[in-house]
Amino acid sequence: MIWRPSSSPTRHLVLALPGLLTNVRTSRKFDSIARIAKQANADFLTLDYYGCFSNHGDIWSGRCTHDPRTQSVTWSRWTTDIRDACVSVAATGHPSPTRVTVIGCSMGFALALDTLAALIPIWSTPRQQPPRIHLIGVGASPDPASAWARRLVLHSDENSDVSKAWGWLPSMYAEDPQRGYPIPLSLVQPAPQTQSTAPTTPAPPICHLSVTLIHGSDDAVIPLDRAQVELPAAIHRAFGQDQVTGIEWRVIPGGDHRLSSAADLQVLEEVVLME
Repeated sequence: MIWRPSSSPTRHLVLALPGLLTNVRTSRKFDSIARIAKQANADFLTLDYYGCFSNHGDIWSGRCTHDPRTQSVTWSRWTTDIRDACVSVAATGHPSPTRVTVIGCSMGFALALDTLAALIPIWSTPRQQPPRIHLIGVGASPDPASAWARRLVLHSDENSDVSKAWGWLPSMYAEDPQRGYPIPLSLVQPAPQTQSTAPTTPAPPICHLSVTLIHGSDDAVIPLDRAQVELPAAIHRAFGQDQVTGIEWRVIPGGDHRLSSAADLQVLEEVVLME
């Protein structure tokens, strides 16, 4: 993970969640987000998900391997990665934030929807109410795992060990767009159902949750008209109607899915700094 506390006292945290196969250490977008956090006098936290780059990147990082650990590359493992990163910061004794900006890029937005409820207790104390949260989607994807499962192309050699663990996701951003990216099948398969008798403790309520969705008018991965229907529905399923104070759209004319140009990142900077 990358943890950059602000150089001056602050109770504002920027948590940035990358999209598929984004290396947060070399990404121009994430370098810009770190700069924006510094400009906002905020702490900055981001991470590579398990199996990617600095986090056991020999398992995957966009390459098809024979490593049996690929079976552990799952959506639930990635949500645990996010929670563990926040727990690690809290364990340092760093003051809990009173304001949190969560920036979810593409699938990172869906991970935020699935993880935020588990993060609220980490950021709250008996003496401190839950923080005010601003959730920002950048080319947000409402349900990427289901979309991948529908589009995934399996290896032609169904008897090989590789075909049992991997599929290929066509993508206009891959070196070979038709072949696309190799994706561990464990990432798109539903987690096994387990029964637990342990009592569950409800998370504290999310107070003052606002959402801003930055989306390109020419997004070919999550077209704008689809996003405008599916994203609000996903947000309300995750948090309920009452906890969301508002959803604002910032549509970038001509913007694509990645939204990584200087002009695109300027819009993100404006959204973060206007909080």
